[in-house]
Amino acid sequence: MDNVYSKLKGKNLCNLIANIIIEEFKTIEQNNKTKIFVTKHNNFFVVDGMTTLTVPINISEVVNKYMISKTNDENYKPLNFIDLISYNEYTLNHLNIMESFYNSSLDFKDDSSPKNQPIVSDEYFGLSVNTIKTYLVLLKYISYNLIERNLCNRITISMNGSQHLLENIDEENIDMSFIPSNLIVSNEWLESLVRDLFPFKMNEIIKHLDLNTYNFEDEIFVRDNYPWKKRDKTSEMILM
Repeated sequence: MDNVYSKLKGKNLCNLIANIIIEEFKTIEQNNKTKIFVTKHNNFFVVDGMTTLTVPINISEVVNKYMISKTNDENYKPLNFIDLISYNEYTLNHLNIMESFYNSSLDFKDDSSPKNQPIVSDEYFGLSVNTIKTYLVLLKYISYNLIERNLCNRITISMNGSQHLLENIDEENIDMSFIPSNLIVSNEWLESLVRDLFPFKMNEIIKHLDLNTYNFEDEIFVRDNYPWKKRDKTSEMILM
């Protein structure tokens, strides 16, 4: 019995539910585009958002079946859901993101909401791969390699491709900015290095990090097998 599932609560439970739904959507159509949020109220969960999938799923059946299989608890109490997802609809197809990273932040941590207030899942876990999620993973991948190479100990990276559809972004047309701490090279050199070494086309990122087969549940439970924790670029970061 995997007790970690039966002990989940708060934001991590909302994140897991969002991820279960995203994984179910992936089995129906791997290239779907989805953005959902799971909000926990007193005795039920509300699932809201949008997806390119056209046929609604039975969220209660999918999530509870999964939880029963993982908890192996005869006294498991089914979770109640309200499905407000807009099916056959997705309008978010541009990139504008910014994240900060340092050594300890490269592991996911729970961020519980105040008591007696609705708890909402993180955007990250409610996104399918063929959305800005791929670029959020790319930010982690770039940051991890830069920090592992000791080029800096903390960094904020922003990416903007608002003039292009996600499918058309590449290393030439994406706008990037870096705010590093204790950087040992120039910002110009850093940006040039990142553009040269890392993939920026969505399909190349997905393939290189094997995102279509990865279950992001592992980040909720901090299983430390994250696809972005690859040090494959550090050896190519040669200081001139």
